[in-house]
Amino acid sequence: MNTPLNIVKTGSCSTNNQPEEQEHLLRVQWEGSQCFIDGKPFHPKIGSLNELDREKFNTVVISIDGQTKSELKWEKELQVADQLIEKGYNLFWHIDLGLFDRLPFSLLNKSQLMTLSIAIEHFIENVWPKYEGVTIGLSIYEGSLDFIRSIPWNTEMSNNLRNWVKESYETMDLFNKETNLKLSTFEEISEESIRETDALQLYGAEICVNYLDILAGRVPEELACFVCLDTSAIQSPLLQARMLSAERAEHIRFVLQNGLLPPADITWNSSHSPFGYYGFGQDTTVLAEKASLGVCLPEIAHVKESHYEGLDNALDLLLNDNVAFRVIPEALLTTEWDGLDDLIVTTPGVSVWGLRKLQGFCAAGGRVVFIGPSLGLPEEISFSEWLIQHKMRS
Repeated sequence: MNTPLNIVKTGSCSTNNQPEEQEHLLRVQWEGSQCFIDGKPFHPKIGSLNELDREKFNTVVISIDGQTKSELKWEKELQVADQLIEKGYNLFWHIDLGLFDRLPFSLLNKSQLMTLSIAIEHFIENVWPKYEGVTIGLSIYEGSLDFIRSIPWNTEMSNNLRNWVKESYETMDLFNKETNLKLSTFEEISEESIRETDALQLYGAEICVNYLDILAGRVPEELACFVCLDTSAIQSPLLQARMLSAERAEHIRFVLQNGLLPPADITWNSSHSPFGYYGFGQDTTVLAEKASLGVCLPEIAHVKESHYEGLDNALDLLLNDNVAFRVIPEALLTTEWDGLDDLIVTTPGVSVWGLRKLQGFCAAGGRVVFIGPSLGLPEEISFSEWLIQHKMRS
């Protein structure tokens, strides 16, 4: 499926833009969700300037203005950063790009995207090299997962939404069936006419996460780039998983507040934070072990609800029983199945390539737990049978 932005993604910032001294081994490194400083595990406890507490926080947020009209002059903020370093704090930068409700133009405006990219590049070239050794990460967005409420709309954006629905659902009858609407033609589709549907939320995630990922592509891989999201407006675990699929985000990491799924990274204002927290939380020196159970998420190109049949119920059961699990997109399965014993899949959502990956998973010693018809794999079990076994072990 074509990206709804119709903008070509750029790769990570070239190392040619960085000074030669950056080629040494970085003090701050991330391996998956675990942060290390000088090779030792570090649990970020990130607080704001107005709530400093040396016992509670070891890292402080420095916010800088990167909006379209900003002069990109951050001398005062850098003075504060220097003072914090003298006191022994690490830094977590937040560049305010005005996303998304303060953007002057729609997300399809290429000049606006370029201006915001320049702000990030200015930070990378002029700030990060000086503070690399104490910088835990960079945040480029803090806001609600309910992107639709803050997207700037115009005629071009409405047409883009209409085209996305046409491409995703193919017929009006299918779209009406899956959304419980009674629209006559695709021309009736607008952000208002489908306001309360999961389809609109998925469109919002597709276009906004894509936009954020394009901007994050200007950040070097050595600098962890975060997006902080309050998920409280989305009350479905499956919808949260679909909107935040790692398949959408090549360059960004999600920091979630009120997330319904097991945390996969540092959290935002959450008491359950095995990797560290931003805001308030509880630190732990115990590394979170990778769960041995995975839930395979169909490719994001699969928008129809029929591709996810039974997966919402499975997630609810796992969460209610406090079962540890990891959500893994089918597209990333071969790189993410390390440590898994069992993998839950919904049969209607398995692609041809996905089936081959599942065969490889079985060959590597894993077992597939299927929802729906059997896939005919050498090592498989139905979800209902798996549940019986799970309850017997509990």
